[in-house]
Amino acid sequence: MGLSADDIHVALNSVINGTIATMCSPEDRLIDVRVRYPDAFHEDNATLSEVLLKSSTNSRVPLSAVTKLNYVGEAQRIARERQRARGARHRAPRRS
Repeated sequence: MGLSADDIHVALNSVINGTIATMCSPEDRLIDVRVRYPDAFHEDNATLSEVLLKSSTNSRVPLSAVTKLNYVGEAQRIARERQRARGARHRAPRRS
């Protein structure tokens, strides 16, 4: 097919995080203008599977032709307050 794991990674990163298309400069700052796929591609594996990958031969291959996507859950987030995890208690070992 002419696709490497890195090709797939770059394509999916572009879908999820977007790609910087240009920069604009209001006043004295440069701001990246990022283009992202619609939210449906972020929320649904069936839609994400339709993403077309460009092979080294310039043909277009759907993601579903090279992999099967499975939802395995989300990464846990730790609620922090004053740079310490809330609810986590660490005790010093008792000394005899």
